[in-house]
Amino acid sequence: MVDASGSVIPVGMKGWKGLSHLATLQVSGTVKRDAAGNVTLLATAFAIQPPKKHEKEGEKH
Repeated sequence: MVDASGSVIPVGMKGWKGLSHLATLQVSGTVKRDAAGNVTLLATAFAIQPPKKHEKEGEKH
């Protein structure tokens, strides 16, 4: 994540609005690749998809 000036914010998003490391996100935005091959996503919106019944955290398969 970066702030409005493009500086990296030293925080993670895990736990933000219920986000987990296994969450599926639907993201809208613009993707750019620089000369070194790095990919940047400028997200304008995203939604956390609810887990499917068999994918709930802690559930055994």
